[in-house]
Amino acid sequence: MISKPLTNPDGYQPRLTQHGIPIRNIWLLVLYASEFYRAGYLQSVDLESVGDDTSELIAEILCRQVEQRLRNSLTKTYVSRTESLTRVRGRVELLRTEQQQLLRQGKVMCTFETLTLNTPRNCFVRGALEHLSNLLTHKSLAKRCIQLSKKMRLRGVIGNAPSLRQVWKEWFGRHDKADRVMFFAAKLAYQLRIPTELEGSYQLHNPTRDEQRLRYLFEKAVAGFFNVRLSETNWQVHAGKQLSWQIDDRSPGADSIFPGMKTDIVLENQQERRRIIIDTKFNSLLRPGYHRAETLRSGYLYQLYTYLRSQEQNEDPLSINSEGVLLHPSTGVDIDEFVLIQGHRMRFMTVDLGAESSTITEQLTLLLA
Repeated sequence: MISKPLTNPDGYQPRLTQHGIPIRNIWLLVLYASEFYRAGYLQSVDLESVGDDTSELIAEILCRQVEQRLRNSLTKTYVSRTESLTRVRGRVELLRTEQQQLLRQGKVMCTFETLTLNTPRNCFVRGALEHLSNLLTHKSLAKRCIQLSKKMRLRGVIGNAPSLRQVWKEWFGRHDKADRVMFFAAKLAYQLRIPTELEGSYQLHNPTRDEQRLRYLFEKAVAGFFNVRLSETNWQVHAGKQLSWQIDDRSPGADSIFPGMKTDIVLENQQERRRIIIDTKFNSLLRPGYHRAETLRSGYLYQLYTYLRSQEQNEDPLSINSEGVLLHPSTGVDIDEFVLIQGHRMRFMTVDLGAESSTITEQLTLLLA
């Protein structure tokens, strides 16, 4: 993929991935796709002011949240400890006490619960600060991350930082809900490793896998964008919605081999009587044609047509005139065309991932027009 490089009056030239997308816009996609953005912790005004490096925005938010939690005291959690003590505390470990002959020393081995700041969640946040400090080019912000990490260590947060996978399903109760924003910002900081892999010395061996990652990220980012932007409107957003075939009859073994049908994103507005099925791809919308210079990819067109016509049901009014959109990244030329086939509008659009964040926002918003 080749996108037009960005330029500005100061001659700034953004760093590009192998797909021609500025690194900061890969970070923008990560931001849109993140739970941090979908949960509404990042106001749109902050997102619109993103500069050359989205990681700086995340670092600023994370530092602000950590500073606030340090002022109000980090959340403590009960953890189980086993130690030899001079007095009984908790449960006595008789076997270990005897094995180590602790009674001769006037001690017993006890297992007990104690409050500590050295929790996996706090260690994860400290690790995110340290990770961002190595990623940032803004020296004062990187120094701020390091200083906050040291403050957490001085307060006893000294354990190894758990992996993103280990804390992925972290949940919050009433007593620790103040940690939620700080945790999601830390979680997003770890997710920013995606663009650093694309531009750094580490190269993925399989280019196809690399494109699949970006395609998945693009899909999740578009879904996250509409989830936030349409949250206070009459629109409903469904990501990864499973569709059903209208099968009248089948052979005994058909179910075991018949494929499922799943859309990327579905937007519905009952008041406006509109349903938009969006299928995202991460390649060029057009390809060289046999009898013309360029043409739409027929396979994608048939797929979108199937999504629309296979769902028509009289008891579902929105299905009769539902709309379909093929959404691709721009490869240097912006496209926004449509055709009307058997009552269904099929639209073919591109989003310029090489543009400023405000332009990307505007192009995605036009999808509802």
